[in-house]
Amino acid sequence: MVRFSSGVVLFAALAVASSAPEAKLTKTEVPPAVSSAAQQRFPQAKLSAWSKETEDGKTTFEVSVADGAGKRNAVFAPDGALVALEAPLPVSILPAPVKSAIQAKYPSARVSKAEKITLANSEVQYEVDLRKAAKKEVLLSADGKILKEE
Repeated sequence: MVRFSSGVVLFAALAVASSAPEAKLTKTEVPPAVSSAAQQRFPQAKLSAWSKETEDGKTTFEVSVADGAGKRNAVFAPDGALVALEAPLPVSILPAPVKSAIQAKYPSARVSKAEKITLANSEVQYEVDLRKAAKKEVLLSADGKILKEE
């Protein structure tokens, strides 16, 4: 049986097996289009912890955002277009279809961390970190379809 712990993810980046390690950046190393877009999108927020990641041949830039809405990560394309918002999520409130899909595919696994990912097109996905499973990170659609495994 899958056991869901109450841990909360601390800003994990989207990752798949073909991704390069995330590289930490200073604000001055971030393309001007990206830093400008982040500041315009989150004018009252504290922006910190910039990073760059190349996944499936696509480069993105991520920044930690802290404001009245809470803490989350914003992911931008090199041209400054918002790709996704990633927010920590208590494992206990993962949607039932997501929990069911994990239990069906990984019956001995334990979900240790979760995050809600809202894509620019408003599609919602969930990324979970697993313990006691062959795959350590799983990306699922809101209806429980497994999209990626690592």
